[in-house]
Amino acid sequence: ARERNAVRKLREYYSNLGYYDAHVTSRITDEPAAEGALKRDVKLEFKIESEGRKVLINRILINGLEKTKESFVLKALTLRPGDLLRSADIYTSEQNLYSTDAFSRVGIKAQSAGDSTDGQTRLTDVIIDLEEQPARLMTYGGGASTDVGLSGFFDLRHVNLLGNLWQGGTRVKLSQRQQLVQFDFINPRFIR
Repeated sequence: ARERNAVRKLREYYSNLGYYDAHVTSRITDEPAAEGALKRDVKLEFKIESEGRKVLINRILINGLEKTKESFVLKALTLRPGDLLRSADIYTSEQNLYSTDAFSRVGIKAQSAGDSTDGQTRLTDVIIDLEEQPARLMTYGGGASTDVGLSGFFDLRHVNLLGNLWQGGTRVKLSQRQQLVQFDFINPRFIR
C-alpha cells in the first residue's frame, strides 16, 4: 500500500508541474540477507517513464448542453486555455460540475492538439461531455403520528434556473401543530 501511495504521489507531483503524460512505475527487489540477520533489506525503485514535455490547454470544448449556458459551465471549471494541464484541475472541475446537481454525467478528457509554436510544450484540447438531468424536482408526502396528528409536505426545486446553474426551491410543511413555508436560492461560487 505504501508503494502504491508513493507512486500516486509521484504522479501527482509530475502532473502539478505540467507533465500530464508522465508515467511512474515501481519495483521492489529483495536484497540477500546476511546469515542469521534479523532484518531483511528490500530495494524500492521508482522509474519515471515518458516524462515528455509540459502540456498546455489549447481549447476547451463543451458537448451536451441543452439549457445550460456555456459561460456558466466555464465559470465552474478550474481549467483555462493557456494553463498547464493538471490532473487535480480535471478532478476539481468534475466535482464542481457534479455539485451543481444540473448534470447526471460529466466526462472530461484530454485530446492531443499538436505542438506549440515554440516546440517546448505540447498542446491539448480538453473535451467536456455533459448530460443534463431534469431541472425540476417535486417531492411530496404525508403521514400521521400521535405527536403531531396528520402531517404533509410538498417540495418543489429547480436545479438550473435560467440555465445559470442557480438553484431555487420552496418547501411547504403542514401539520396540526406546525405550518412551515421555506424558500431558498443558491448561487454557487466555485473555488479556483
